[in-house]
Amino acid sequence: MGIFTRGMIGILLLQVMIGAMIFFVTSDENVRLLSLSFLLTMPIVIVLVRHTLAKVTSDEQRLRDLSKNLSNKNWELARSNEQLRIASEHKSEFMSIASHQLRTPLTALTGYLSMILEQAYGHVPIELNMPITRAHQSSMRLTNLVNELLRITRIEQNDIVYDITPVDTVNLLHDLVEEFIDRANQKNLKLSLDVVPRELPYTALADEQKLREVLHNIIDNALNYTPQGSVTVRIKTGDRNSVVIAVEDTGIGIAHDDIRMLFAKFQRGERGVKQFADGSGLGLYIAKKLILGMRGRIWIDSEGPGKGAIFSIELPAEGSPTAIRPAEVIPKQAMDTEKAAT
Repeated sequence: MGIFTRGMIGILLLQVMIGAMIFFVTSDENVRLLSLSFLLTMPIVIVLVRHTLAKVTSDEQRLRDLSKNLSNKNWELARSNEQLRIASEHKSEFMSIASHQLRTPLTALTGYLSMILEQAYGHVPIELNMPITRAHQSSMRLTNLVNELLRITRIEQNDIVYDITPVDTVNLLHDLVEEFIDRANQKNLKLSLDVVPRELPYTALADEQKLREVLHNIIDNALNYTPQGSVTVRIKTGDRNSVVIAVEDTGIGIAHDDIRMLFAKFQRGERGVKQFADGSGLGLYIAKKLILGMRGRIWIDSEGPGKGAIFSIELPAEGSPTAIRPAEVIPKQAMDTEKAAT
């Protein structure tokens, strides 16, 4: 700033000297009047220049102050982020330890209750059947919750290893449908597997155990939230050398605003909570993370409350050179828009 100020003053002095020389040297009256007016207005110009320079100096000081404040804020933000990271690590460590400590006694409790119900320790009086059964069911739910918390902890610590191999999705889904068929019959629901055309292999690149876990959870949810009608599991080929598995139900449906929320931790749709109060809100969050870890995608489509829902998973097919898409969760509406654009 000092160099700039000195430069401006030097220019003004030079102009004054030139004006004075012109006034005293020339004999032309017009030129003398012009140089005289130039000299008379020079103080005004100097005042304006000084005012401008003062304003520039003030602005520069404010800019330096703002820059300093910004640096301080950035430092505070970095410190807060570090504190949050440490707190998150402590939270995950606590959840892991607590879950492990809970799972051991819960496993024993569930096992003993199961053996009592199976009369391994002798005949159980009829009046005790109901409370023991409820205690067994509660211990099973608590065990499942602990397992889900352990899985979330491992996911958030990037401690999940994927064994990606070619998976026969038809056989996998056939086994899952057979596993749920009795439960569907108890609710008078039609549970079916639809594979068209049947002659295709439908071999996906996935971790079979984790894919089975995700599909088990989705079919289980479909049966929970479908009071009447049907649950249909479909397999088809995708548009990008992929395999698409869809679980369609005629259940309570999902409001449009709830669709993305369902993939967050501990989030459930309002109608879902009223229909089935025992859910933890963790299953779909885990399903999303596992599918993304297998380089696939998962989305939900529903026309609204009371109109059923379709949960779809797309995975690379055997021989696919790349993953379907960078990891993300895409509602069906967004996928349709993307296809129309291409």
